[in-house]
Amino acid sequence: MQSRTNILFPIEIINREVDYRLFLACAYAREDNRIYVGRHTYLRHLIGVLNGGVYLGKNLILPRFPEAKLDLYQKAKARGFAVAQLDEEGAVHPGDAESWKRTFLRRLDPRVLKADDTICTWGDFPRDYYRSLHPDCEENIVTTGHPRFDLYRPEFRSFFDDEVLQLRERFGDFVLFNTNLFRANNRRGLDDTFSDERGYDASVPEKRRDTVNHWAYHSYVLGHFIKLMTHLSLEMPKVNFVIRPHPAENFEFYKTIFKDIVNVHVVHEGSVGPWLLAARCVIHDGCTTAIEAHLCGTPILNYKATRDERYDKYLPNIFGLHCHSPEEANAALEEILQTNWRDENTQKSHDISDAEIPETAHSLFRNFREEAFGPTMKVMDEIAAALPNGIGREEKAYAQSTMQKTRDKLRSFNPRRRDPLYHPRYGFNPFYGFGNVDVKTKMEKIQAILQKKVRYKILHGELIVIEG
Repeated sequence: MQSRTNILFPIEIINREVDYRLFLACAYAREDNRIYVGRHTYLRHLIGVLNGGVYLGKNLILPRFPEAKLDLYQKAKARGFAVAQLDEEGAVHPGDAESWKRTFLRRLDPRVLKADDTICTWGDFPRDYYRSLHPDCEENIVTTGHPRFDLYRPEFRSFFDDEVLQLRERFGDFVLFNTNLFRANNRRGLDDTFSDERGYDASVPEKRRDTVNHWAYHSYVLGHFIKLMTHLSLEMPKVNFVIRPHPAENFEFYKTIFKDIVNVHVVHEGSVGPWLLAARCVIHDGCTTAIEAHLCGTPILNYKATRDERYDKYLPNIFGLHCHSPEEANAALEEILQTNWRDENTQKSHDISDAEIPETAHSLFRNFREEAFGPTMKVMDEIAAALPNGIGREEKAYAQSTMQKTRDKLRSFNPRRRDPLYHPRYGFNPFYGFGNVDVKTKMEKIQAILQKKVRYKILHGELIVIEG
């Protein structure tokens, strides 16, 4: 009976991560590995019973440094796991280069990792910075890019076709607003905005001042975004405008303001990919989805009512035609809506070309030039090959018993003990279970695109096991 190497793929925010995780799992599935894709909190149960393996993600070390706790990471190491750190927010940070370094160090101090661990960075800038700290894993810090963004490559876009068609039938030629303003519109309220977790410390004048300034800046941007949304929805009553807030924002804020406005819809459903591909235009200010919209070829408007280099996010803000007033944005949007669908000249006039992307942006994000699936799978190959003999390998019978233990543990979870939609960071549950995701349809599409067959099982809505 052939044994397999355990590969763990944690998911924190299901809308953001499930598609690429399933793609990557199917692409990497082979006869000699078994891939567990699941809610990051439940993969911790597997770590306690599996005989080691490879863990690809960031969720073993939380929340932020220097306050981060290492108990889960140390548990994984004690069980024989090699960790490949892959950050879901690895390059979209405010400020300048020095500020980026501080953010990278706050998200991960590589000096806590062991020599057999790996860091997968979005670009060469974070790679070189982490290497400069000379951690034990210095030789294993590599630029892979992020596989999530590979789904916007032409060869993979058909994965979204059905959802794109449904969205166009539902909203017609709609305009998508993507917001990322949780500091001003925090789902958890001001107690979270002004908390230690967000860097606030009333006893330290510099931290107090910076938090207030950051909140004030986002509040200004939020107010002017509302003015823009109102102006456009009044000037273009026959156009549907969809507001897709960041998961950490209070959705009810937007719903209250635009209540009974028939052409404004506040919706956060499914992954953002089909929304970007279906929209006639994306409007943003510093949102990661601007990068994704660029990769999709969707026209972009970057609405800048104000500027502050301390809080503006460099990478997404290089994309889109910059507009500074509702009237200016209105004129640009009318031009877009009057063109043929996906007119190449319109895309170019409302975004920068690939050739115009600055080298600084390339240093932060590999995906502008190259794909990330291949380098990420190469990292996993190298890690798995370096595992000591017998570590990370599971016989089928043992794996089945492990799955049963996981089923039992999951069944013991009683959602009545607490609000099942609550999450201590977001104020709701960013992982609402595979039972609410059409996994079968996704897996069929992925296998057709990859021209590859795999076997998979869904366990209790929290875990999927994939084998080649």
